[in-house]
Amino acid sequence: MHVTLGYAGRLFLVRLPHQGDHALDPDAARMVLTGVHQVAAGGSDADAGEVGVLLDPQAFAGLADGLGEQVGLVVPLSSGDPDFQLAADHGFGAQLEDADAAVAHVGVRWATDHDPDAKKAQVLDLTRLAAWLHETGRALLVEVTVPGLGGLAGEQRTDELVKTLREIRELGVEADLWAVPGPLGSDTARALCDLVRDAGRDDVGILVVDEGNPHDAGADSDLTVAGVVGFVLGPDIWSDVLRRRQAGEIDEAEASAQVADLLRQRIARAGGPAGT
Repeated sequence: MHVTLGYAGRLFLVRLPHQGDHALDPDAARMVLTGVHQVAAGGSDADAGEVGVLLDPQAFAGLADGLGEQVGLVVPLSSGDPDFQLAADHGFGAQLEDADAAVAHVGVRWATDHDPDAKKAQVLDLTRLAAWLHETGRALLVEVTVPGLGGLAGEQRTDELVKTLREIRELGVEADLWAVPGPLGSDTARALCDLVRDAGRDDVGILVVDEGNPHDAGADSDLTVAGVVGFVLGPDIWSDVLRRRQAGEIDEAEASAQVADLLRQRIARAGGPAGT
């Protein structure tokens, strides 16, 4: 069966974690999600369907059930281990169908000098997952973490990112969207887009994982590069607002409004229609 890879339009994702140092409790998650809803309902540079949330529908069952059509749901399928693997019961299909999600997210830790057996295990699960998703009309978003990347800059950082994605691709993993750590300079963004969009993969896109200062206007200037179609926002989109809410400086309605304003600012700086 011929599968056309890619994702139509842009995708602006807000990550709502339920585990780890930045985990949100249900009240905080509802506050963030209310702000996301406000942006998705209008008043931003995002088109309909371009604003989404990355959340576990089982961990935030009540919130996921009430998303509606304005906010897209992206479901994480990673086990939480450093290396990607599917759950032992391979129940990802039912999980996605129950959530009515069109996009699945996986996190992959990858270094070119990593254990070859560990790489093969990740690739086996990724290719099986990608095949099922594409057979059922769904998209795969692969978020790549590269150990040691933070210590590199300039051409070294570009080369390491390109080398990493090329190796994953050459092992047979076909994703519709790739999420890579930001910030990206324009040269790096172009090199990555050229790589993932080769051989007729014209609609495959790059998302920038942006966990920098939400007030840094230069942090996501690379989002204007063709092929960079959106971002994944980490805790900095809501962490300061949440702190102020918990301190009683603002109420929940104001907190949600501030999250919405921050998200609108990020989308505005993305600039331009998809794929331009």
